[in-house]
Amino acid sequence: MIQLQGIERRFGSVAALRGVALEVQEGEQLALVGPSGAGKTTLFNVLNFTLLPDAGTYRFDGVEAAEVQGDARREVRRRIATIHQSHDLVGRLSTLKNVLSGRLGYWGRMEALRNLVAPSRAAVAAVHGVLERVGIAEKLDERADRLSGGQKQRVAIARALFQDAELILADEPVASVDPARAVSLLELLTQTARDDGRTLIVSLHQAELARRFFPRIVGLHDGRVAFDRPTEELSEDELAAFFQNGSPSPSGS
Repeated sequence: MIQLQGIERRFGSVAALRGVALEVQEGEQLALVGPSGAGKTTLFNVLNFTLLPDAGTYRFDGVEAAEVQGDARREVRRRIATIHQSHDLVGRLSTLKNVLSGRLGYWGRMEALRNLVAPSRAAVAAVHGVLERVGIAEKLDERADRLSGGQKQRVAIARALFQDAELILADEPVASVDPARAVSLLELLTQTARDDGRTLIVSLHQAELARRFFPRIVGLHDGRVAFDRPTEELSEDELAAFFQNGSPSPSGS
């Protein structure tokens, strides 16, 4: 599904990505780990077509990103959902309407207005079903700004599921919740993606969560892929050293 080769991205004099190479298969789940400033968010913005690389090639499902323009770009982007740490919900809107917004990429202007102002019974039922999956169906009509942090993250996950995206990118999805809630959210995210056959890439600061939930871990350091290995081949000590010392590659990579 994803093929990156020699990806470079700069912001002025700052190199955020330096020769990144990565391949991800359809339905695969992996954790992207690294300290703040490693380039994880920039890499996600390349993957979801928000940014084009300055150099290198990115192919999504065989399509070269640099060649995708106009309506074709919109069609590709709706196949990719990004769950941000900040949730990106509209606080004054209900949970229902925030989840409905996941389908904006599929609707024309008038259809979007109609669904967001007066959604059909079928649309409401569909959103209710997704909210049941993430465990907050009772919050259907609650304003988003009245939800707890964990509930907001579940709404963001529900929106990604309602979008019916093939690739889900979750950028530090548990950074702002307590450890117990972090575990439950990652259990939810990985299980729903697995059940639906969706590809999932999650960026994390917590080495122990990466080891617990993901069969593959990619380490990013100073804009470069420091290692890319099956989790079973990475020890706790190696990952801890990577986070603490900024070591560019655990032993054996």
